Amino acid sequence: MILLAKTKQNGVKRNKSLRTAFIRVSAINDTKLGRFEYTLSDIEKILSNWSRSASLTYWAIEHDEADKDEEEEEIENEEDKNDIVQDEFIAEGNVHFHIVIQFNSPMPFDNIKKKFNYGKIQSAQNMKRAIQYLVHLNNPEKKKYLWESIITNGELEQYKKVDNVITLEFVIDKIDKGEIKEYNLSDYVDCMQYCKHDRMFEKAFRYYRERLCMNKNRDITVMFFGGATGKGKTTFAKKYCEKKKLHYCVSSAANDPIQDYKGEEVLILDDLRDDSYKFHEFLKQIDNHTLSSAKSRFVNKWFIGDTIIITSSKPLKDWYENEPKEDKKQLYRRIKVMYDFTEEWIYIYEYNERKSNYVLTGKAPNVITLEDRRTNVMSTKIFADMGIKVEKIDTGDIEEAESMVHERAIDDSQTRFNF
Repeated sequence: MILLAKTKQNGVKRNKSLRTAFIRVSAINDTKLGRFEYTLSDIEKILSNWSRSASLTYWAIEHDEADKDEEEEEIENEEDKNDIVQDEFIAEGNVHFHIVIQFNSPMPFDNIKKKFNYGKIQSAQNMKRAIQYLVHLNNPEKKKYLWESIITNGELEQYKKVDNVITLEFVIDKIDKGEIKEYNLSDYVDCMQYCKHDRMFEKAFRYYRERLCMNKNRDITVMFFGGATGKGKTTFAKKYCEKKKLHYCVSSAANDPIQDYKGEEVLILDDLRDDSYKFHEFLKQIDNHTLSSAKSRFVNKWFIGDTIIITSSKPLKDWYENEPKEDKKQLYRRIKVMYDFTEEWIYIYEYNERKSNYVLTGKAPNVITLEDRRTNVMSTKIFADMGIKVEKIDTGDIEEAESMVHERAIDDSQTRFNF
């Protein structure tokens, strides 16, 4: 194979000085002045002799396979892509040498060129990555070389560990795949990177949301946690998410419940009231099967998770009292499961479409300590995960339930929660 090296006279200026150098030298070079050949011993002799007269550290290796065109991009900094100077010559064959040099003080480019007149010379912006490239440590698609093959008058151990180099392209790709969300961006990006590329990240997140929201279909679960203040509703909502290893957002602003939502799987609308949303806007927000945006302070937002948990001390039956009963059925259809938190028990209700009301299905005892008192757990699934027995309601429990669930009528024969 014959590689023709292009001449770049508009690259490094002849009077430029470098603190680091990454050099590629072919074993065989046909020039106008004749053929010039190098061996690894020749390279080592040049470097060793040079290090006696100049303060420098070198690393060099022999490669026996053809380079790909993108090789330079592994080493170069974006700002230095033109910092390469070559004379016109033809490099013949696959064998070539890579050399990394670190100078204690800036070295004039012409001095480097005199040592390796038939080499491609550029600055090594990242010394660790440049030295790791000698063995193709970070290049799985390339042939691997042994660290012992490197000749050096310096150290190698500190360069053998792979760093997880996070690039802008890597982050954008992960956002596009939905693997990086707004809530976990800081796990991948440090403060300096965020300040530098914050607008790019915002555009990527917006693109991801808009692409996702082109499909209006969805399948979400909506749960309602009701009960007096202090019964542990929010704590249980958090425990549910943590047990399921789901990321969650707890709403914090009554006038804009989802302003803090950043793509989490679960949205906890904490201590919500029916006056936080207009009725039809709320129906759209919690629609189980159709996606629509929700009004937010600065820009409309989309809920792209799979679970919404509503906690409220206002009973669901008292929400939107002025709305017609038939319209309110749309609300109940969307909230499939309701939990009523009392001092001793959680009563579990499921909406029955045929009966158009909530049917009492079970209850669970206190199991979690909160502020020196016993509290409750919240769903049959979480009960099972925690190894907690859930009791089904039978005829003997109805009288107890009637006495504990205030202002609610339970029909003895149907065990129904009437609205």
